[in-house]
Amino acid sequence: MIIICEICKSYVCPPACPNFDGRVVGLGTRNGECHICGAGIYEGDGHFCRDEKMLCVECAEELIPSELLSFLGCEDINDFFDMLY
Repeated sequence: MIIICEICKSYVCPPACPNFDGRVVGLGTRNGECHICGAGIYEGDGHFCRDEKMLCVECAEELIPSELLSFLGCEDINDFFDMLY
């Protein structure tokens, strides 16, 4: 049975509806937003995350390596590799 929202009269509620569950048609569940640009980060999107702060791939590509390492909490590239392994 398909249920229509009583408030917005939609099958999948838009973000403005109080019943919005985080799903956006065609994008999946919203996991958060980019700490730099504020763009939504959705299920399946590439992103970096640290201490509940998210960074979209587009913004990460614009950062110089030292800024990205700082965002990830690394002092230098060796810290980064230690974190990976």
